Amino acid sequence: MINTEGLSTYDYCHRRLFLYCRLNGYSKTNTYPVYRAILNQILKQFPEPERVGLIAIQEFASTFTNDNTRRNICIILRWLFNTVYNQNLDWRELPYPKKRKKVQPIYAKEDILKVLNSIYAQPKEHQDKITRILRKYYLGWEIISPPISTPSK
Repeated sequence: MINTEGLSTYDYCHRRLFLYCRLNGYSKTNTYPVYRAILNQILKQFPEPERVGLIAIQEFASTFTNDNTRRNICIILRWLFNTVYNQNLDWRELPYPKKRKKVQPIYAKEDILKVLNSIYAQPKEHQDKITRILRKYYLGWEIISPPISTPSK
């Protein structure tokens, strides 16, 4: 049992969370309310967190499908057990969700032709600027010059 300094477990955990967020410079209007809501869920699920086993903690964390929510759950669970309850909860036992790799979109030939033709419909100084931006954005894409079809003037 932890020394709650005369407070209920609920109040003690919330007080420690508030101080943790304040000392780490987290936002009082964004981060703290999110962490507080997660702490409420954890304390509701586990009325006596110091007696909870690792499997129960992992099952609880795995019920959340949103990656951002699960990442926040992992942060608060680790904080609660390592800091408040002084139980070593190894981070490898409660990993953050894997970051999903974003796939570069593949465009149809017609879409690419529309973009290229719209570039060459611009004045020359704008063409150069747009072409430089596209080259940087698409990393390795070589912009075809001259265009497939030139707009009539």
